[in-house]
Amino acid sequence: MKVISIDLDNTLYLNKAAYERIFKKYNIPYYPSKRWDLKDYPEKIRNDIFEMFSQKAYVDQPLIEEDIGKLLTEVSKIYDIKFVSSRDASLFLATARKMLIEFPEFFTIDRLFFLKSKKSSILKYMDLETHFDDSPGVIEDLKSNKINYTMISSDDTLYNHDLRKDNPYVEKLSDGLIQILNKQR
Repeated sequence: MKVISIDLDNTLYLNKAAYERIFKKYNIPYYPSKRWDLKDYPEKIRNDIFEMFSQKAYVDQPLIEEDIGKLLTEVSKIYDIKFVSSRDASLFLATARKMLIEFPEFFTIDRLFFLKSKKSSILKYMDLETHFDDSPGVIEDLKSNKINYTMISSDDTLYNHDLRKDNPYVEKLSDGLIQILNKQR
C-alpha cells in the first residue's frame, strides 16, 4: 500500500494560536513570520516560541481543519498514512495520545515518527505517494532527493511563499488529499 506522510505543525495543527498568546504577553500585535527561523520577530518572542516547542502544552494546538479526521479516515482506506514530525522527542507520547483521541478510526502509534535528522532519511524508504509539509528546508531536501512532496503554503506560512513558483503546493491539507482521492476515482 502506498504511503501518504504528513507533517504536524502548520500542516495538520495550527501554531498561530500559540504564537498569538506569546505576542499578547508582550502587548505586541501578532503577525505571521516571513522567515522560517522567525528572525523577523522580536528576540524575546522568538525565544519564548522556541522554548514552547518543547513544552507539553504545545501538543494542544488545534487542528487547522476541524473535519480533517473524516477525510483522513477515507484516505486511510486506500493509503497508509504516516505522520512525520520534527517535534521534540519528549512530546511523542502526548502527541500520540492526542492523535488517538482525534483520529480513533485509523490512528495507531506506529504511524507517528519524530525525527531530529532530515525527513528524507526515513521518507526515502517508504513507498511514498507524497509527503505534505510547510518547511522550506524540508521541501528543498525532498526535492533534491527526488522524494514526492506537496508543500502546504497558506496565509499562515508566509515563510515559504517564495517557493511556490517552483514547487507543487496547496493551501490546506484537505485540498491535497482531495486531489489524491480524485486521481484514484
